[in-house]
Amino acid sequence: NCNQCYKFETHTDYEPAEAEDLERASEQGSILRIKVNGVVYGSGGYTSDPEFSYADVVVITLIGLMAIGMTIFGTMSYLKKDKKNTEPKIDLLEAARKDNNKDAVSTTSSKSVIPAG
Repeated sequence: NCNQCYKFETHTDYEPAEAEDLERASEQGSILRIKVNGVVYGSGGYTSDPEFSYADVVVITLIGLMAIGMTIFGTMSYLKKDKKNTEPKIDLLEAARKDNNKDAVSTTSSKSVIPAG
């Protein structure tokens, strides 16, 4: 078991392919699609995602910034509206309990104690 790439690299003498070599290989159908200096040779194989142009990147960035801005603006508007419409809320049950406790305290404190005997 050996590293085939290393074996190939050390036992061969190869030179970079010229345009003529790529044209010949393309005509024979022996290479997959490759783009070199704007010229496409071969066919089939893996194709990567399309590259974005500068204009595409600018548009995508602006859309993202607008979405973030709208989110922040919407949140701030909601919070501001929520503060304006906040009125003190009175819990009637709690108020009634407080009134009852005041009555109980005032009635117990106003009773006079008569000593026995």
